Amino acid sequence: MKSIVVVIALGACSKPNDLAALQREAVVIGASNQPRLDALVDRVHALQHNFGGNLPGWENMWRTAELADDDLGLPAIAQTTPPGPGWKPNPTSLLGLATYARAQAKLLADHNELEQLVFLVEDEQRRFVQGIASVDNHLTQVETWLAANKHDP
Repeated sequence: MKSIVVVIALGACSKPNDLAALQREAVVIGASNQPRLDALVDRVHALQHNFGGNLPGWENMWRTAELADDDLGLPAIAQTTPPGPGWKPNPTSLLGLATYARAQAKLLADHNELEQLVFLVEDEQRRFVQGIASVDNHLTQVETWLAANKHDP
């Protein structure tokens, strides 16, 4: 349902040069992807607590989980203490992308930078789609490996 909202919002901009509409699209894209990001973060946290460090092949699966963690922009998966109150996700990560895109969209709209704003909105959408798919793929690999190798006593 959320992806349909994004498609409708992207198609709702009747004028491709409407700066305000493009700025809103940047916000909508980020907001509509947040539930998916939250679910991926929950899956990473579940892996942190249930990882089979003594199972065959755990080193490869740990690295795969780290790839998902890095793409999301979470603190290192091996980090056991939470980051301090000033911690913010990197703007190049999935968790930092919406905040960055929202701020950049405002700046570009304020400076009447239509071409760059169009690029930002298209790039944000592409990065969310590809990034979420990549993280989901990495996590599914690790979860499948765990399910196949973890035996309850």
